[in-house]
Amino acid sequence: MAKHLLFILILLSTFRQFAQTPQLSVQTGHTDAINDIKFSPDNLTFATASADNTIILWDLQTGKQICTLNGHRTAVNAIVFHPANKKLYSVSDDGELIIWNLENNDVEKQIKITVSALKKVVLDPAEDILFFASDNIYSYDLKTGKTSNLNYSGITLFNSLDIHPLSKKITFGSSNHKHSFIYDYKEKKEVKKYYTEPTALCFGKNEPNIFTGNAWGYLCKHSADNKKLLHNFRIRETFSRKRQMIFAIETGKEDFYVCNKEKLIYCYDRKGNIKHILKGHVKNPTCMALNKDENLLLTAGEDLRVYVWNTVTGKLITTIEGSIDYISDIGFTKDGNKLALAYQLGSLKMWDLKTNTFINYALQSSKRKWKYNLLKIDSVSLDKVYADAAFYTNYNKTDIVKQVIFYKVEWDYINNEALLKDYKRESYYYNQNVKNVVKKENSEIKKISAVNGSSAQVNQETITWADGKSGN
Repeated sequence: MAKHLLFILILLSTFRQFAQTPQLSVQTGHTDAINDIKFSPDNLTFATASADNTIILWDLQTGKQICTLNGHRTAVNAIVFHPANKKLYSVSDDGELIIWNLENNDVEKQIKITVSALKKVVLDPAEDILFFASDNIYSYDLKTGKTSNLNYSGITLFNSLDIHPLSKKITFGSSNHKHSFIYDYKEKKEVKKYYTEPTALCFGKNEPNIFTGNAWGYLCKHSADNKKLLHNFRIRETFSRKRQMIFAIETGKEDFYVCNKEKLIYCYDRKGNIKHILKGHVKNPTCMALNKDENLLLTAGEDLRVYVWNTVTGKLITTIEGSIDYISDIGFTKDGNKLALAYQLGSLKMWDLKTNTFINYALQSSKRKWKYNLLKIDSVSLDKVYADAAFYTNYNKTDIVKQVIFYKVEWDYINNEALLKDYKRESYYYNQNVKNVVKKENSEIKKISAVNGSSAQVNQETITWADGKSGN
């Protein structure tokens, strides 16, 4: 609590020093996995839906949290903006639809669609009809307020759904059922049944095709006009040869994107050739969104932050998050123009207080079940941040620490890479019940602060994570 108070006081003093800087506020972000992400119609903001029962609206340019929408009582699974009015529609595990008025960021209407979880929602803005994937495929007419279903109950719990408003068709399926379906909602009839067990599916843009992905890592391209399977191939693996589940597919006019269980996002051209493999997520990415110009891709998922990618270069531009609750230490540059923040979850942020831009960096573990935890900032220069970090693992299915390697971290935030030098290793017995690496080691650091990375260096490694661009 004292750390948070100190941080707020620093913010206040910053406002006095840089009067031209926009007002900044503490943002908490999501506390559970992000299930869906969507750009607003003007592409200036975006929204994230989370298993923590909330929706957050973000400013894309600054990375600031605009507001949090509270109204759902269970996990929010999917969202969609209306392009013609300031409305946002969201669905949750308790079968409820909420219509949000974005002029006052408040609930306009709350409707119970079904008793089962609503997994997906799509919109035909011309017809003002919403469709939902659940234990059936439901529809809601925004003009009349009438709810109906397409008589697919008893088959399965549908987890995938997409819409093609121009042709008045929807496609839907489930990872637990061998068939997926195409339904013409204008003619009110099923037009095609095709073989797949999708964990993700979507219509192609500017072509009558459907892309599906499954739990075995297969990506398929189907014709929406007939029963022909156009393309079927396994995603190329870079870290393992195991079959890895596909979580989401996003299509553009020229390229399409696939994220899978290896924490990777693949960019393919229309011929199925890999253009880029986007690396940066520390946990599974489960949702994506392309902006209108298709030069920015947003990805999010289990690591609670949003990644912003340049689709032309395949480079990470920045990350957007609200994890100020997990700050372990802060430090100014000597000129007072920049503020370094160290997060307990293993990431560093350099905040330029004059331009209100950020550079983000995360320490990533290549060892399974090992985590990084930044403990404190030793000093901040005009090009580097010096910090202490713990690399640790717990006893299986507990929060009791088993082994710890302590590092001195030298982060070059100009080139956005870090040099790590380990100086101490510790092992603990289960009955020692060491649960808080931060608290224990902060007291130890005072005793060994003279080391500063100059003792016997067991290991050195350079880790590059982002391309060093700020998020303005």
